[in-house]
Amino acid sequence: MFGYNEKTQNGVLSGVTCDVKSCVYHDSANNCHARQINVANPAAHSVDETKCSTYKLQAGM
Repeated sequence: MFGYNEKTQNGVLSGVTCDVKSCVYHDSANNCHARQINVANPAAHSVDETKCSTYKLQAGM
């Protein structure tokens, strides 16, 4: 698993975009506001097989 936690001054992860609108860390500019992200699945051979284990569902979604 890889952890990434370099934040910019406005509290978003530098160089990380997120299209998952149902995640609590997502904002309307497709930024990630998590303290860090963890991307898992060491056996992945394609984008579809990767997983962001930091994902949390927003209430009401």
